[in-house]
Amino acid sequence: MSRKIFLTLILFLITSCNVNSSSSTPNLNSSSTIYDDSYKIVDNYVSNIITKDKIPVSPFNTMITLRTFSEKDAHTLYPVINNEIAYLHMLFDRYNDYEFQGEDLINLKSINDSYATGKVLRVEEDLISLLELSIEISKLTEGYFNPTMGNLIDEWSTFEKNGKTYSRFSPYCYETPDIDKTKVDSHLDSIIPYNELSDYLIINKEDNTIQFNKYKNVDKVTLSLGAIAKGYAIEKAKKTGMAIVTVRN
Repeated sequence: MSRKIFLTLILFLITSCNVNSSSSTPNLNSSSTIYDDSYKIVDNYVSNIITKDKIPVSPFNTMITLRTFSEKDAHTLYPVINNEIAYLHMLFDRYNDYEFQGEDLINLKSINDSYATGKVLRVEEDLISLLELSIEISKLTEGYFNPTMGNLIDEWSTFEKNGKTYSRFSPYCYETPDIDKTKVDSHLDSIIPYNELSDYLIINKEDNTIQFNKYKNVDKVTLSLGAIAKGYAIEKAKKTGMAIVTVRN
């Protein structure tokens, strides 16, 4: 090992030790006034959202817990992050319609409904950002991730039994039928190749508009962002929370 590399390694270790010592877990038995009596683990659960049809839904169809280690911060963070998560869910939801601030919210379902109609929709910046990210990831993975797999996902995730529709994700369905290969093959034709996505999903970032044009002779193409929407929402909520705490302190 050269002298230069050895000295660099020593400096790195010293720096790491200093960082770790300054950001270590606080001693709960300490008399430090940094945490005072407000130091307390607090759990809050993100509340349900009401659709335009008055149906309650869980944000991102899962239980989301906000855990804070300061009761004071919990009261400040919870309402802001709760609203942030709820709003992002409404934007990225492809199944339900919502109203926001007295007006219909243009969300992912709205974009899917506009497929092949020629409509140009003005959407929120977060939805633009997530769609751009989905196209980028699709190119990076050469199509292993593709946001136009919605029809195929729906065919796989639900099934009919005794005249009712069930989800394969349901813990109460112990027996699920095999997937019809013929139906699967038909939905493969509705997946736009990753290198052609930008030709049919026209995104104008300057105007925050989207136009979802018809792909060949396919009657229905469905966008689905379920694979990345949760990660995007949690990252944004985390940044929002950090900003609040930084300003507050």
